[in-house]
Amino acid sequence: MLKYEKDIKVGHKAPMDPEILHNRAREASLESRKLLISLSTGLLAFTFYVLIGKELKDISSFLRVLLSINFFIIALSLICGVVAWIADGRRNYFKAKEIQTHNKDEKHKKLYGKRYNMWKKRRKVLETFLRYGFLLSIVIYAIFILIYLIF
Repeated sequence: MLKYEKDIKVGHKAPMDPEILHNRAREASLESRKLLISLSTGLLAFTFYVLIGKELKDISSFLRVLLSINFFIIALSLICGVVAWIADGRRNYFKAKEIQTHNKDEKHKKLYGKRYNMWKKRRKVLETFLRYGFLLSIVIYAIFILIYLIF
């Protein structure tokens, strides 16, 4: 249960307060990023183990190349996830600075707004790479397992 839902009585609908909905969306996004980074870290370690492990020395060169490609996809997803976290922090920092800047100081207000938009775009692109890179690595693992078991 999310922390702001504790005040809602059982059997009652949650209020349609935009702030509550924004908080829910933000927490869900942060949780999914944490989960994907954790899972990507685990997959990266697993792929590394399979590539250098003695158990699968007899796999074909095609499967070894497939796993190597997957290793780099997972590593890229992991890097994108961590940098997306940094971008989210920078984005929020510059939005706060933009809000705090007085209207008289238009030059800095515009500068903070530009930097906010720049970090917002970076975060969006990085999170897209994180999510789709992770999904692609799962598909590659499924293909690897099917080929390994069939041949």
